[in-house]
Amino acid sequence: MPSLAGAIEEAREAYSKEKEFLPGLGPRKGEDEFDLSGIDDAGFFEKADEGIIKALEEFAESTAGATGVRRRLFAGDVTQGVAFIELLQKRFDVVLMNPPKSFTKIPVVDLARWQGSETERDALAEEICTICHRVGFLQVVNHGISPSFMNDLFDMLERLFALPQDAKLMMDKRKSRHFRGWEATGTEYTNNRPDIREQVDIWSETKARPVDILPAYLRLLGPNQWLTDDVLPDYRKTSLSWISQAGQLATTLLGIMSTGLDLGKDYINNLFGDEQMSLTKFIRYPPTPANSAGVNAHHDTGFLTVLAPGKTPGLEVQNNDGDWLPLVPVENGLVINLGEMLQGITGNYFVATPHRVITQDWRYAVGYFHGPSLHTRLEPLPLAQKYYDAVAASPYHRDAGFMARMEETKMGVGDMSSAYKPTVYGEQLWNYFVRSYPQIVEQHYPDVFGSM
Repeated sequence: MPSLAGAIEEAREAYSKEKEFLPGLGPRKGEDEFDLSGIDDAGFFEKADEGIIKALEEFAESTAGATGVRRRLFAGDVTQGVAFIELLQKRFDVVLMNPPKSFTKIPVVDLARWQGSETERDALAEEICTICHRVGFLQVVNHGISPSFMNDLFDMLERLFALPQDAKLMMDKRKSRHFRGWEATGTEYTNNRPDIREQVDIWSETKARPVDILPAYLRLLGPNQWLTDDVLPDYRKTSLSWISQAGQLATTLLGIMSTGLDLGKDYINNLFGDEQMSLTKFIRYPPTPANSAGVNAHHDTGFLTVLAPGKTPGLEVQNNDGDWLPLVPVENGLVINLGEMLQGITGNYFVATPHRVITQDWRYAVGYFHGPSLHTRLEPLPLAQKYYDAVAASPYHRDAGFMARMEETKMGVGDMSSAYKPTVYGEQLWNYFVRSYPQIVEQHYPDVFGSM
């Protein structure tokens, strides 16, 4: 019986001759041959080479008369089959051969590994990209935002929502044609249903454009509404500190993902341009009434979300089978999930996973939604063919859609089944606001409202 290492050694020459029949499986990064340095016959799969070869022999016999790649791989020489097993393990993303099963939990990842060796960073990047493909959600620890700051942030949050109504109305969102400020419970709509949450929205601060400027998405640019320190001490200071730190974390994560996609660390971040548009939401959820949701099932609109979930449960994530899984917050952890824009530019390799909030108690949360310039074009990333093959092999990924636009929902398109793919980021944001805040659209943009 040949050893596994010996079989692979013998298969090198055969593989070199046969690889023309294996599109997408050629060597990566200039490598020409199999790496045998990590193979130990005594320990590899606890001496499973004999069983592997036997199984390959049986499979080869079953292919009698077969043609094409499978016959060439297995029927002619068992050692080629052994080489193929090694090829899958070392060079080929196995997800291409085995479309991902539905996930049953939200992974937790330690970002301290990004400060390690190049090998550790590459391993972390690969792990996170696999999670982004299979789950679209993760929790991260050792992310660089201190527990003491997070305590201060949530203390400010409780004081913010405890203010009297008159104080909150000083930054009433209805006064802002840029959709910024405080809103009462039931004001925002998700999937044509009101969300049972009170919140404050703070967008990247910019100069306002004319009210009738075109394209319409440029009307989103403008100033925020702030409370002064005499109303809420350190409100602006703490808010801006969170925005800065969450933005740095988001930039780091996009660098990790870009590395894991073999694009180079800076590729995705370099797409973001100037005058970037990111959003922070301060949120308070009351106990959710029956047949309602704190926020209804949805995808996030943008690229990447950094969520401080607080200590109260309520966030639920929907897996590939349609089951809702409760997310249990980890100590000092932050929740990361992907938006439709990353799904779109990766050709659905990454997924924007549906989620919602249903809580039995008062719940506080802070979300940061990382976004580029409104002018950023949403062109496909130059990914290797294996990523597109992975999508083609998985109906869950292949059929993944976007949140439906207002006009689509009226025509019966499912909540997250739209085939519409905006070409510019600003178009995506404008669609979000129009479907989420019809009252504000009617008040400030009656021409747009009349066409809805």
